[in-house]
Amino acid sequence: MKKTGKPIGLSIIIAAILIAATACQGKAPSTMDYAYNFSIIYQAGIATPTSADMDIAVSILQSRIDKEKIMNPAVYKEGTDQIVVKGVSQDNVNLNEIASSLAKTALLSFRDESGNTLLTGADIKKVKAEKAVIDDSGYQISIEFSKDGSKKFAEATSNNIGKRISIFLDDEVMSDPYVSMVITDGKCAITGSYTKESAEDLERLLKVGTLPFSLIIISVDDKSTQ
Repeated sequence: MKKTGKPIGLSIIIAAILIAATACQGKAPSTMDYAYNFSIIYQAGIATPTSADMDIAVSILQSRIDKEKIMNPAVYKEGTDQIVVKGVSQDNVNLNEIASSLAKTALLSFRDESGNTLLTGADIKKVKAEKAVIDDSGYQISIEFSKDGSKKFAEATSNNIGKRISIFLDDEVMSDPYVSMVITDGKCAITGSYTKESAEDLERLLKVGTLPFSLIIISVDDKSTQ
């Protein structure tokens, strides 16, 4: 009886698809390396990150790099405390800026004048970049809090009338509004000199989520310039 099987050409195609798929699932690519012209290596900013937190960090970096001008991005763990990002950069892309942008912890916090944290990004339900209410030539990032977050924000504004509640992204002040009344509808906005592009960048950063730990850039290897 004559044996039948998959054609050799079909087997090769399936193998190539399986290799490419591993790059999108947090696994190190192997024979696909030839397709990449840059790599970025990050070190976890804590001594012993858990495997679960490393997986979260990989997932967040993957979501962030999908918004950049990068083709065929691959993000995967290296050992127990490093993350590698590879891809094909397009023309006029500053990889050092991308490396720094990807590594932002993106911890949003609302603090009183004494530096006490009143709310965090975990209290937010929705963010949206849109035309500024006061200055319609600029943009703002509108924030809607969760049910619990709305209660916290109402209490925070009630306790700080006549004072400022600063909105921080990591340790950078994004907005420093003066509190003139109690806000009970669970809404506020980050305002400033935002363009449409910069407001949408911040919206995406906040939507993707906060890294579970800081990331240290170990190296940025740009083969496209070599």
